[in-house]
Amino acid sequence: VAGSASVLTLRVGPAELLSLDWSKYDENYFAVGSVDHSISTWDVRAPHSPVSTLQGHTSAVRRVRYCPHRPALLLSASYDMGVCLWDESAPNPLCRRYDHHTEFVAGADFSLFQEAALASVGWDGQLYVWMQDAQTAPPRPPMPGPAAPGEPIDAPAGGGGAS
Repeated sequence: VAGSASVLTLRVGPAELLSLDWSKYDENYFAVGSVDHSISTWDVRAPHSPVSTLQGHTSAVRRVRYCPHRPALLLSASYDMGVCLWDESAPNPLCRRYDHHTEFVAGADFSLFQEAALASVGWDGQLYVWMQDAQTAPPRPPMPGPAAPGEPIDAPAGGGGAS
């Protein structure tokens, strides 16, 4: 696709689309996350059908991201509270599923500077950072206990209370 007058319209599917990311290695490839729980990858030179369709989420795919370090890796975040790591070049593309959030996952990304680092954020108010090769998902933080009598709820970390 070149020039300011160039336009390409793809009918990716009947479902609403929530996310798009261009490949960091091929200017013609992009991935799309959909409310139908799928991720489809596309080549603008062959717009009539997806290159691949990735299935592994049970709710809408809120975010897709291509890896800046390895061309076949993708990361997806879903309203099923999971983050999936995909390798499009593998016979079984779903490499790993991380289920550390307790609410919808709203975003996920690869670190640009540290090759194996991943991060995700969710409606649970948590930000997780972990390494791709970790044998376990990042631990969930402890649940806050009840406030002591006279102590404000959700006090700032510096110990200051309501004024």
